[in-house]
Amino acid sequence: MERTIRFKVEKETKNTVKFIEVIEEGQPPIIDSLYVQKWFAWNATELEVTVKKSLEGPRSLTYPPDPLVLSELPVPVPLGNGLAPI
Repeated sequence: MERTIRFKVEKETKNTVKFIEVIEEGQPPIIDSLYVQKWFAWNATELEVTVKKSLEGPRSLTYPPDPLVLSELPVPVPLGNGLAPI
């Protein structure tokens, strides 16, 4: 999967230029902020960054995570006084 993300200048620091992501309406940011060294950014007002995501290889996590199944949660065991341990 590949996506090209646009950035515009937000501010300059001593040695870098901070770019902020141009977000499509209704979408969350993918990168949000990007700091680029001044020697490379020079006087650019916009940047485009292409991100390529590889989905190959072992991975045990899923996103979004599977919904929590309440029946699989451990049940507190009552003590002699009828209260569960904390």
